[in-house]
Amino acid sequence: QHYFIQSNLSSSFEFMPDSLFGILQTEVHKLLHEPGRSHEMGFIVASSSYMTGVFYSYYRKNAGHKIVHKLPGKTSSLLIGTILAASGIGTMLSYQNFVEEPLSNRTLSCDNCAITRGAGIGGLFTGIGMFGVTSVHAYQFMTNRNLLNLYGHSFNSLTSSVYGCTILLIGIFCGMAVTHKLIIESKNDAD
Repeated sequence: QHYFIQSNLSSSFEFMPDSLFGILQTEVHKLLHEPGRSHEMGFIVASSSYMTGVFYSYYRKNAGHKIVHKLPGKTSSLLIGTILAASGIGTMLSYQNFVEEPLSNRTLSCDNCAITRGAGIGGLFTGIGMFGVTSVHAYQFMTNRNLLNLYGHSFNSLTSSVYGCTILLIGIFCGMAVTHKLIIESKNDAD
């Protein structure tokens, strides 16, 4: 029985590189050793998402709201850190695969298409990060901990606030600006 388990484990490890985890691990390793504009995008998105939480907490406390449900220990920090890492890495992987590599390989010749992709990736992952971070902070301020109420409150807070709309626009415009810079660099390299 011990031999059977060991052989099954070794056979499952043989297929590890083909699994989703193996592919993700390879992509992250490639990103860390080949820095480019995707790192810049990941940093911008993670920073913007973090700032959303700072603004949300500031405005809630300024409006006289108190923390009702304090998350135990460092749970809040861990959740926010995970969300920021996920949105940053997601941005880097998407930007590298859909903008940076196609431009460097000359498979994407349309400048406007590249800029649209960059803006879309910046806006999408900034929005995801903002929503996640706001939901963690909102959970601590809300008396009703129903998930639908929590998500509805987070969404309304972001869409009805000046800081929420501004930060989302920053994500979109930074995606456009970074891509524009990348297009100029790739054209200069070609010359």
